[in-house]
Amino acid sequence: MITEIKAISKNKMQVLFDGEPAFTADRRTLRELGITDGAEWDEAGEAGLRARVTRLACRSAMDLLLQRNHSRRQLADKLIRKGFAPEYAEAAVDYVDSYHYLDDTLMAVRFLEGHDRTMSRQEAFYKLKAKGLSSADIEAAFETAGWENWEAAASLIDAKFRDRSLPEGDERERLYRSLIRKGFSASDIRRALSHLEDMRTDIE
Repeated sequence: MITEIKAISKNKMQVLFDGEPAFTADRRTLRELGITDGAEWDEAGEAGLRARVTRLACRSAMDLLLQRNHSRRQLADKLIRKGFAPEYAEAAVDYVDSYHYLDDTLMAVRFLEGHDRTMSRQEAFYKLKAKGLSSADIEAAFETAGWENWEAAASLIDAKFRDRSLPEGDERERLYRSLIRKGFSASDIRRALSHLEDMRTDIE
């Protein structure tokens, strides 16, 4: 294997293994890894070098996780954007996952709890899919969080009409249309309104 080094900024270098981009690093890191431009590596040296690059990717993955939670896909994508080839990014993700630092279901549960019924199940599902979570992990999170779509609708309606009566007539029809566009079903909205009406009657 032959290593090649290309400068991509003043202190950032891209390293290629046999002409294929492998990772990017600063000059100091390259010195620590013992990488020089045009160096040739035998089989044992290549294996050792690839292992050191994998460890570098793992450290980068841990640094990202210390900043905030990531899904597997988010973490791999960020490592690739940082300059690691997919093989090293995936190896790093597998490494941190083996220590249970990644838990896509738990991440989804925290997302749902953090938004505390401020959106429909459909909207929450699409937002979590956009974060790279699988449908299975998202459904498991809904179950763990005890998500009820009508409760989310009730929360939104109560916030909108907290200081006034619940809507009637044309205003209620507009409310239905608005919530349906957000992903709530008509039955969710009816149950939410019934629940709020009962609550307000009890208070009175």
